[in-house]
Amino acid sequence: MANPKTPSNPKGGGRPKGVPCPNAVIYPGILAKIRFKYCQMKAQAKFRKEEFTLTWDEFQAMWAGKWHLRGRESNSLCMTRSDWDGPWDSTNTIIVERLEHLRLQVEHRMAKK
Repeated sequence: MANPKTPSNPKGGGRPKGVPCPNAVIYPGILAKIRFKYCQMKAQAKFRKEEFTLTWDEFQAMWAGKWHLRGRESNSLCMTRSDWDGPWDSTNTIIVERLEHLRLQVEHRMAKK
């Protein structure tokens, strides 16, 4: 049943409050946090105008069994690209320790100069 017309919704219609969207996928617990990080990574790539074709399933497969090793310490894991000028996809994306990521970042910057 659609929502009735009200002053705040003069056209009426739409989904009633409390009824979930039938197309929405609900991710429980830790999976919701992982999904949030995936969406955040995708949005940041879009902001930097980088091609991002890594799917949610590929992202999950890459992090399987490693998610708890992420962090900000030098020996924690992070996701980066092998070829920094290439797209974010399953063939160009790797998971490395942050210290290694910083080394690769310096190499890339030096090569650009």
